[in-house]
Amino acid sequence: MTCFLGIKTLSPEKSLRAPVLDLKRVKFRLSKPSSLRLTHRLPFSIIFSMSRSLRIEYADAWYHVMNRGRRDEDIFADNEDLETFLKLLREGAELWNVKIGAYCLMSNHYHLLVQTPQGNLSRFMRHLNGIYTQRYNRSHRSDGQLFRGRYKAILVEEDRYLLELIRYIHRNPLRAGMVDDIDQYLWSSHPGYLSAEKQWDWLHKEFILAMLGSDTRKKF
Repeated sequence: MTCFLGIKTLSPEKSLRAPVLDLKRVKFRLSKPSSLRLTHRLPFSIIFSMSRSLRIEYADAWYHVMNRGRRDEDIFADNEDLETFLKLLREGAELWNVKIGAYCLMSNHYHLLVQTPQGNLSRFMRHLNGIYTQRYNRSHRSDGQLFRGRYKAILVEEDRYLLELIRYIHRNPLRAGMVDDIDQYLWSSHPGYLSAEKQWDWLHKEFILAMLGSDTRKKF
């Protein structure tokens, strides 16, 4: 079985930079002809670009996950949609035992930082996108596909990329000109990093805060 891996190197503006893939350091396990999984703990960040992308999944992996609306159409029409997605995100994280390190919901796309203790990103994302699409269609009396396609997931291995990535995710509304101050945007996890209220206990932020040190607001 021959597989061609398309590797993209991302600039800091696009959240991380990946070194060149050395296939000699990667071990493959074939469970069946159409199933491929990398078992080596990859010391780099990587994104696969294929007609149907390979998914690298293993325990405790971190991912930058993105998806956007079909033809760049809105996936959140109102605040009720945003609240529905966040409710599903919290419930799905508990159901599938994944950890949400950061998120930002924009009108036509979203960003998530996800850790998977059980290596089950695809199941979690299928649940999240599928149920949200059903509820969106029911609420707005529409049908059919809501998202452009399957989600895009970038594997993040080195801890130092996590801080850069969280800043990138939280600053999306600033770059889009939606707000003048990041504190004004309510639909990201940024407020949760500045708050000690119990409503944010579901957010997996203690690991990140420990990396930041004491002056969280300044460093974000």
